[in-house]
Amino acid sequence: EQCRKLADTLRNDGWDESYTKPLESVVQAVRVGFCLLRPRLEKWVYFDRVVLIGDSCHVPRPYTGMGAQMGIEDVGVVSALLQALCMDENNSFDI
Repeated sequence: EQCRKLADTLRNDGWDESYTKPLESVVQAVRVGFCLLRPRLEKWVYFDRVVLIGDSCHVPRPYTGMGAQMGIEDVGVVSALLQALCMDENNSFDI
């Protein structure tokens, strides 16, 4: 039931069907909690130039092995945002 709700939430947030469809057929799942940074950060960008990524801003439990993966994923998101929002018509950064 939780996986179906998660799939609906992700779908409504614009996630591709290739990610959401497998969640609908989950029979048994183990929930692993991460993102345990307390207190939660109010922002991840500081001084308009520093962006926290990976386990520096959303700390995983040590046994999940997710620190590097989260950093790589975060860098991909930041790169996509920079390309979409900060490139001029000559494909140069306009920050």
